[in-house]
Amino acid sequence: MSLDATRWAWEQSLKPSQKLLLLSLADRASETNECYPSVSRLEKDTCLDRKTIMKNIQELESLGLISVRRRVGAGNYYKLIGVKNRHSEEPKTSPKNGTGTKNGTSPKNGTTQSQKRDGYQSQKRDTNLPIEPNNNLSIGKSGFVKPSVSEIQAYIDEKQYSINAEYFFNHYEANGWMRGKTKIKSWKACLATWSLNNNANGQPRGFRQQPAQQAQRKVI
Repeated sequence: MSLDATRWAWEQSLKPSQKLLLLSLADRASETNECYPSVSRLEKDTCLDRKTIMKNIQELESLGLISVRRRVGAGNYYKLIGVKNRHSEEPKTSPKNGTGTKNGTSPKNGTTQSQKRDGYQSQKRDTNLPIEPNNNLSIGKSGFVKPSVSEIQAYIDEKQYSINAEYFFNHYEANGWMRGKTKIKSWKACLATWSLNNNANGQPRGFRQQPAQQAQRKVI
């Protein structure tokens, strides 16, 4: 079946029986617009009688729409004449308006192939630049960022927790910033938990003495 031949057959201005026969031939045509169905096959396809089919074949031949090569003892050989290939109808770009392949310009943005090629090469060069590691951050799949001792101390001062920042840092650093088997998601939440434990239990681990307490111990 040739789509080009079928489309071409629909476009012809013919009598109903002629168009029906031409469509049947086009439906059985190859990519070279050739076919060789028997008369009995055409009778089944079109529901026309043998006499009408033979008459229409002669009329289509006289109109120059088909050529027939009659064979003895076998079906006729038909070739559709005037079928246009869809690909041959596509407009070709002209080098005058800047859409040709010689200058490589694009009609949409005017970017040349050489500019695209240079841009691609520059991108490749950029990807080869060394990446400087940042050893101060530790970001896992959960998005956790390991704090520094100074950050912990600043947050402790802000919340007025009685916790030793260095002790807190060293504790979780030694455990890989894990609480049991669970990865820590928020070190600030851990500080809050430690502060609650301090208030409930007196002076547990990580307790930070206040300046007044330290001065009192020296006097004693």
